[in-house]
Amino acid sequence: MRSWLIAALLCTSLSGWFGFGAFSEQRAELQRTSTAVANEPPATRFKAVFERWRAGNADSLTSVREIADEMCRDLNRCDVPRIVEHYARLTPEERAAGMRLEQQVNDLRIRLGRAYAEGVQNAEWEALRVEIEAGVELAWTHSRSLADHGARAQASSLRAEYFVARLEKRDAQLVAGERAEIAQQIETDARDALADFADFGIVRAALYPQLSLARIEQFRGRLVFARAAFNALAESAAAVGDTDRRVDAYQGMLSIANERADEIEGDRCLEALATLRHADKDWPLARAWAMRLIHRDRAGEALEFLDEFRAPDADDNSSTGSQTRREIPFFRAMAYLREGNLESARSEAEQAARVKSVGVNRQLLEARELRFLEARIDLAAGKAQDAITSMADPLLLEALSPHEEGAARTLLGQARLAQGDALGAVTELKRALQLADLERQRALVEPLLAPDEARRFNFIGEWEGAGLESVALLTHAHLALGDALLAALTSENWQSRSLRGDDDELAVQLARSGLPSQGKPLASDELRAWAGTTELGLVTWIFGADSGAVVHVKIGVDGKLDCAGERIDLGREDLRDAVRRLRERAIAGSNAGALVQDIQRALFPQSVLAHIGRPHSDRDRLLVLLHGPLESLPIEMLGLGERKFDDELCLLALPGLPAGQPGERLTPKDFERWRLLGSPVDGADSDAQPKVLLPGAGAELAELAKLHPTAGLVQGANFRRPALEFALLAQDCLHIATHLEVKPNETRSRFPAAGLRLDDGDVMSALEIGLLTPRLPLVVLSACESGGGRYADGEGLFGVARAFLEGGTRNLVVTLWPVEDQAAREFALAFHRALAEGTAPSQATRTARRHLISLGRNSADWAAFRFLGRD
Repeated sequence: MRSWLIAALLCTSLSGWFGFGAFSEQRAELQRTSTAVANEPPATRFKAVFERWRAGNADSLTSVREIADEMCRDLNRCDVPRIVEHYARLTPEERAAGMRLEQQVNDLRIRLGRAYAEGVQNAEWEALRVEIEAGVELAWTHSRSLADHGARAQASSLRAEYFVARLEKRDAQLVAGERAEIAQQIETDARDALADFADFGIVRAALYPQLSLARIEQFRGRLVFARAAFNALAESAAAVGDTDRRVDAYQGMLSIANERADEIEGDRCLEALATLRHADKDWPLARAWAMRLIHRDRAGEALEFLDEFRAPDADDNSSTGSQTRREIPFFRAMAYLREGNLESARSEAEQAARVKSVGVNRQLLEARELRFLEARIDLAAGKAQDAITSMADPLLLEALSPHEEGAARTLLGQARLAQGDALGAVTELKRALQLADLERQRALVEPLLAPDEARRFNFIGEWEGAGLESVALLTHAHLALGDALLAALTSENWQSRSLRGDDDELAVQLARSGLPSQGKPLASDELRAWAGTTELGLVTWIFGADSGAVVHVKIGVDGKLDCAGERIDLGREDLRDAVRRLRERAIAGSNAGALVQDIQRALFPQSVLAHIGRPHSDRDRLLVLLHGPLESLPIEMLGLGERKFDDELCLLALPGLPAGQPGERLTPKDFERWRLLGSPVDGADSDAQPKVLLPGAGAELAELAKLHPTAGLVQGANFRRPALEFALLAQDCLHIATHLEVKPNETRSRFPAAGLRLDDGDVMSALEIGLLTPRLPLVVLSACESGGGRYADGEGLFGVARAFLEGGTRNLVVTLWPVEDQAAREFALAFHRALAEGTAPSQATRTARRHLISLGRNSADWAAFRFLGRD
């Protein structure tokens, strides 16, 4: 637990366990006149009268009960009468004994909190620890004999919090067995406190043992259970208006998200914290925001943000003060490094090094952090050997955590590549990714025990350790060694894992837990088979934080696998920005010619264009594997030259290669049987006239029914869950015309809560679709932005389309953004007419896009439609 978080927890008075404040505040209230008290709010009046009665004034009991009943009736605080009756059953002596113990516990809590706030060092901590522990144990032992269960709960809660603090201090005297015993004792004490608090129905006081339970789960490495406990704490704290405990909860979830490189969860926690704390006054929050901006290549914004944060004065010698004064220039150095301002980066790093934090362990950690930073600056300055000398130290590598070693190996790989040692780079980068895989395998074991708390773990993001940049660098190294085949395999193996699946039993467990599949490695014969499904082969891309690569794979005229690739000097954030700008222009229907050419030149360097060659016919097909930001790119607006793809070839897209062989190409007969569903209504079960939500969808389905007279048509009030489930489990082609909507109270998973809108407000989520494993020949998702979702670095864009693909659906037609109703209907009719003429789905999609252009439709309409599949 971070010291600032411990201090916030331990400095809160235990005597406020029922939610009305500390003893000092209560005693001050007793000085008020009875007339003033009568005019106070119920909570304030109760606090004063309750403490007067509890201190021995028996005449106050009637007033206490009256105010307690008032609070239950008017404020929904029905725990208060239970508190009163608990104390009413005690004798005056028993009540007084409980108050004395509460004061002892409160004094111990304040002392321990101050020790953390002031940054007590190891030797001082040991002396203070012995004294405080003796007091904690004495108070806890004494509480066992008290009739006042409230005081007993407070003593149990404090003992749990104290030992959490001791574990988080990483006392060198504790061996592994002792730490395990203490962890078990903490859990017992916290649950005892919760049980005692539950006797009164108390929520606010229970937040403290709840926090202890969450922290101990995190200490044990049971991160799914820890995250569930933090989430429950956040909800409980929100219910009673305890902002500090909500901050504790979100900080805990944020630390787990950072450890697991879960950027989506990290963003959620940061956004929640931003509503609870001011980043310009709370350094831990400011630090997290700065890191977020730096990792997203917004270094200039990070520097502006850090300029607004006021560092502690130089005479603030607390651990928090010195750590903050050191970390501000450290993060400024990181931002300058991302901007390429190496002189300023080195100056800020030197300033950070001059600030010494309190505590030997902290100083060792900071020395390692500075070593990493200086090595990165050396590498950026062209001093690759200096970076290698610094990071290749065996003693350093041995002391690092798996995440840290992954980062070190990635840096070493980059440095060796800069020196021209591609073989050495491969060794370092493979080790970095192996460490990421081991961490992933370790963590996947435990989440399967808790399928109800579904989570997504991602181990090749960019927060720390090995990331997509490591994969990109390894791809570069293979290209430098002249092995484009291995470069393509590397790109696909690390980016298609959740599509590639696991053994059936494990895959089902992972899916139910909302977790990505480990994925079977892609073999060269499988890559050959996929490249052979199209006349022009396939293209795969990989983009890391700072660079990317493209590889084209085809079957040569001699029948052999033929590969060529090239490095791309474009980072993922730059690519994401270019994709965003092109989407904006496409949706606006404005001229994007120059931007199209820029993106085209970046994604298809001349060497790759030459390797692809010119199509023999405009029916020749090219498979593009769109990973990460490329999944949102309207690549259909690009081409191999001056013309768009649709004018010179047929484009197929996938977010990665599924497991196994591609199988035989389907025939027109496979696309003859159809089920047409959608056009939901609202209020079908009420007396009011049902409201048709999508009139255009109804008209679209009616016209398609004329083209497919034998198709099953389900719409309006009949478009319910059983009908859709039946269609998903059948073997027919499926056309769905509906909205995409968020499903309330959806189970947390790697999929967003969005799904297909059904009749009367029901929604079938992406997760639910994936669990049904729909293995259909063709699905047309005529819904707004049905090809969208949310990103998971290294795994892709997760949404409804991904759920169909992972379930086994072979071909999909989706939209990249919302399309006007008439354009959607025109596309659908043109697509189905082309299919009816025997055209393959990929060619039919191309034909329908060209039909929209012939009608005068601009890019807002035709460029939105994408074919995902292999025909």
